[in-house]
Amino acid sequence: MAVYNTDADAANTAVRAFLTKLGGVYMMKSYGLSSYNTRSGRGKEIWGEIVKEFKSCCAYCGCKESDKVKLEMEHLIMVNRDECGLHLPGNTVPVCKPCNKRKKEASGVVNWRKQLGFICDDPDVRDHRIKRIEAHMAKYEYPLITVEEQEMIQAVATRLSERVREEGSEAWKQYEARAKAFQ
Repeated sequence: MAVYNTDADAANTAVRAFLTKLGGVYMMKSYGLSSYNTRSGRGKEIWGEIVKEFKSCCAYCGCKESDKVKLEMEHLIMVNRDECGLHLPGNTVPVCKPCNKRKKEASGVVNWRKQLGFICDDPDVRDHRIKRIEAHMAKYEYPLITVEEQEMIQAVATRLSERVREEGSEAWKQYEARAKAFQ
């Protein structure tokens, strides 16, 4: 959570909420559930199954969960305006905290395959982990989204982000205008 919240933080939260809601459409089709709530109910059970599927190990580096190593949920296709990943079982794997921090390049944050490449030097182990993750995505039916659908989702997410930022800026202007009455 940000220490100093900005309009950009609000915009990112709105985009994540939109993508989570969109994920709910796919959850209904595949699981008969309105959302993938990993804190309770069937969503929590599914997340537990995924952690067991990976033998309580980090999907990237392979370290085992312990008192010192806690596993976190990694969205393979990030749930943000750039990648427009959906919050679905097929898009989540367990990773340790150090592996859950995506590397950045000049072009932006790297995708999960590149991230795995930074973490795992051994090409055979890396290829095995990639295949395991891809099998996981297929098993949990992460939807194959066409280029056209991806562009449409990205356009909606980008516009939502812009509108939330604009509203935040406008709200501040309104506050400043009204605050003058109290000075």
